[in-house]
Amino acid sequence: MFGKRKGTGRPSEPSAPQLPEAAGLAGRLAGGMAADAAAKAAPAGSAPAAGAPAPKPAPRRAEGRPAPVVEGRKLVVGREICLSGEIKTCEKLVVEGKVEADLRDSHSLEISEPGLFKGNATVEDCEISGTFEGELTVTGLLVVLPTGRVSGKIRYAQMELSRGAKLSGDIDMLDDAGLRRARGEGPKLAHDNSTPGGDGTPVAGAGKSQIG
Repeated sequence: MFGKRKGTGRPSEPSAPQLPEAAGLAGRLAGGMAADAAAKAAPAGSAPAAGAPAPKPAPRRAEGRPAPVVEGRKLVVGREICLSGEIKTCEKLVVEGKVEADLRDSHSLEISEPGLFKGNATVEDCEISGTFEGELTVTGLLVVLPTGRVSGKIRYAQMELSRGAKLSGDIDMLDDAGLRRARGEGPKLAHDNSTPGGDGTPVAGAGKSQIG
């Protein structure tokens, strides 16, 4: 009898060994392609890959900020401070120390305790909880608080006097004429065209200077 035939199939041939140089080149190519794909897919602003140069930061825009509020002309004389002279065009004067001055063209005067003001002052509004000595003209409201002390020649349009406040001297309320004078609203000249004859009737040659 014929003997059995041993395996008719041919044995599989072993794959050719891969050279180290070829493996390294293939790895570098694959890594470079992967890095390019990751760079394209990375969103803007993400951190750069390790070893890559850091991109320069974009210039930051200046944030718009509201303009600061500009306060009016305000002068504060603090405690233990002495000031003397003439004060003009001060919108508000706050006295906490000692002031010896003439105050003109001002809107408001505030004398806090234990502040002291000596001199002449013409203001629209005045609040006193300290001491005033001199001549004071208030074309608006004069407020004297319980600790306030006022002495001298005082003229006012309106006044609020608290219990305990002290006033002494020549004190009187401003009439309409005195109020206009204190505000600088003097009487009109007799030769002004707006009031030619004093009684409202026009006068020939009114407003003109005549010689001879």
